[in-house]
Amino acid sequence: GVGDRVVVGLAGGENVVLAMVAGEVADVSEAMGGLMKVAERTVECFECDGKIVQVTGSAVYCDGKAVWTCGAGVEVLHAANSPGSRSLLLATTSANTRSASVVDCHNGQVFTVFTLPQEPSSCAILDDRQNGGPVVCSATLWDGSVMVWNDGIECIEALDEDQMPRSVRIKKQDKDVSILVGTGQGLAISWRLAGTRLEDRQQVPIGYQPVILRDLGGKIVGMGSSTAIMKGSIWSMVNTGVNVRVFDAALWQEYIVVVVEGGIKFWELGDKSGVQIERVNIDSIPRRLALGGGDAVIGRSIFSSTLLVATSKGETESIILRSADGHIHLDEIELPGQIVCSVCATKTDAMGYYVGTAVSGESREPTAGCIKRFDVSDSRLLVGQTIATNGPVYSLASTSSGYLIAGVGSSVVMYKEVEAGGLELVTQIGGFSVVLDVSVVSADGAVRIAVADLMRSVTLLDFDTDKQTVSTIARELSPRWLSAALLVDEDRVVFADSDFHLGELQRNSSSADEDIIRLGNIGERYCGHFINRFRSGRLSALASTSVVIFGSISGAIGLIASITEREYALLSRLQNSLENIIGCVGGFDVKVFRSPNKAAPGASLSSDAGSMIDGDICEMLLELNTVDRKEALSCFDSGEAAFVVAAVQKLALLHY
Repeated sequence: GVGDRVVVGLAGGENVVLAMVAGEVADVSEAMGGLMKVAERTVECFECDGKIVQVTGSAVYCDGKAVWTCGAGVEVLHAANSPGSRSLLLATTSANTRSASVVDCHNGQVFTVFTLPQEPSSCAILDDRQNGGPVVCSATLWDGSVMVWNDGIECIEALDEDQMPRSVRIKKQDKDVSILVGTGQGLAISWRLAGTRLEDRQQVPIGYQPVILRDLGGKIVGMGSSTAIMKGSIWSMVNTGVNVRVFDAALWQEYIVVVVEGGIKFWELGDKSGVQIERVNIDSIPRRLALGGGDAVIGRSIFSSTLLVATSKGETESIILRSADGHIHLDEIELPGQIVCSVCATKTDAMGYYVGTAVSGESREPTAGCIKRFDVSDSRLLVGQTIATNGPVYSLASTSSGYLIAGVGSSVVMYKEVEAGGLELVTQIGGFSVVLDVSVVSADGAVRIAVADLMRSVTLLDFDTDKQTVSTIARELSPRWLSAALLVDEDRVVFADSDFHLGELQRNSSSADEDIIRLGNIGERYCGHFINRFRSGRLSALASTSVVIFGSISGAIGLIASITEREYALLSRLQNSLENIIGCVGGFDVKVFRSPNKAAPGASLSSDAGSMIDGDICEMLLELNTVDRKEALSCFDSGEAAFVVAAVQKLALLHY
């Protein structure tokens, strides 16, 4: 922050700039000319000599101007600045190398480059040249070691086998320099730097969550599920009652500000306890913040988007409009005599929602329903058009071109949004048993639709928006009791069935005409959960791309991500290696447990039908002790091992 401005880094590279206006916090991002809004994730934000410095995955921006950029194929993973100087330490990675570079944040000049033997998990820098002191840099690595450079001279310290470093800070007191590390197992560890050696190790447990370390007003604060402050060389526990995952922390006047899941919390920090004085909920998961001077007054919650929730109260169902973070109740409308089956937001400029319902009655299976339009204005729900349907509306999907696709009973119905905010029937196609789910991909004036049928698996449709016609282009011919499906791109569909299987179908667009109608099963695994919904999105603000997220009726959430051919080849070998180390799961061999327990009648799986990597198993590499980790990687050469570790870390960031 600079003066009374506060910068909060959000997912996807977009940032919120807040300022004090008439005693309240206001969003001034647009007034600052779109400062620091880039199309990639923000790694860190700093204040340096009155300027805001933003580090993204590929560049360093100083007050909105790019002063340093990565080379092709290089990505910035972590960044740190030295208080009172213009020096940044940037930890970068590429397919072949990993390095740490000292860069001037005002002009992008590179002073020093260090080679890293492994992927870094955090970094820190202390530039004390203005006082005649050294430049000390440090990076923690995913192999469980800590690297330190004291005026360019390197030393390495290995942690215990069961400890994984997650955060590092460098502290100077008088003439002594200390290296402090927070681990993923809830420990804060410190050493005194003596030339090229780390001496006088101390450690203290700080709860059970991964520990982040921050320099707050000259004091090192460690925050996990508990909080500790380093006073001199002694850690002192402080009760702040956080008890949740902490992403970042900063000091603002006499307040400690903590970024947690869903918002920002303010504490008035005393010697032994902290009192929460305010919480600000925002519309995205905050990852980083920096605070400066100004009045510490938070007057209202800040949100820019909404969330529609369907609820049931006794025999009456309602839809509730809330702020996107879910904390603020904005409006509520009851829907008597109806069951909400599906909800989707409009993708056009007009902000609103469509709700698909079934009319409740005496019959076991509903025979009627409706589609309701609700517009959002001034944080209120306005009831729009209602269209009666000849069956329950189990699924809805909207397109950016203004079409609404509805799964109604045994048919798929296409509607066109009109200027008055209503819907106009375009066409429909029948012949299904029960349409459970529809998902769409739009391209080149056509809408590709995947239809998940309760008993007839998946069918791909092409909707020509110019001719207003629908044609069937592919289907899986094997009978399958589906529970959910999602169209990933024009030719690929992920599916889940009632036998707890998770798989993928693909259309071979280059095949002969007689084969085009067939969707081939290219991968299938036993999941162990009854999946009832797929959605595209992100589980983590650190994820650089969207993935397929699934939810099950047992409450499990998981994801499916695409990987490169090289990643697949090496991770397959890693999976086989880890399966031998892990052994059994619940008395079952891992390979047996994940194999499809039966194929659908008549199904013909291709030779690589098992070509799905088990991410849960691969990520166990990060949890193994040093001995088992070396054994798991023994089947790779040094270059392959580094690539595999980086690939597993990349997978972990998808849900970190």
